[in-house]
Amino acid sequence: MPIYKDDGKSVKSEYLLNIPQWTAGSTTTDGISQTTSVVDVLGYRSGKVVMAYDTTLSSTKKLNYTLSIQDSANNSDWNTAVVLASGLTIATYSTTTAVKDTYEVDLNLEPYGRYIKFDFTPDLTADDTDTCAMNLTFLKLGASALPAL
Repeated sequence: MPIYKDDGKSVKSEYLLNIPQWTAGSTTTDGISQTTSVVDVLGYRSGKVVMAYDTTLSSTKKLNYTLSIQDSANNSDWNTAVVLASGLTIATYSTTTAVKDTYEVDLNLEPYGRYIKFDFTPDLTADDTDTCAMNLTFLKLGASALPAL
């Protein structure tokens, strides 16, 4: 008889960032770095940034992103940001397409301090036509025991 392990007890999700719908070329969102909420990763060995998006892309145009991480031992003094991904493509299609999907970035937490935050820059490559809305969540994974609340 198989023994089932409840891995859900060792996974915790954390809100990072919500970006309401924007249009390519927006001077407040498109190509503009945005800082996420701070996440306490004490007791976790790995994580995953989950980017949920709802986008309409013109033929051959792209939804790109850049993602950097900062860490801190005390949630006050932050180390210099380290680029995790620069100009990578989340989505592109051969015809004009509306799509809702997710994109994930895995992360080893061992080199970082107790607190982390991200700088996220979304980029739609078309001008004034494509739209997107995004929500970023962080999944804390790999806890050997649940940290005290």
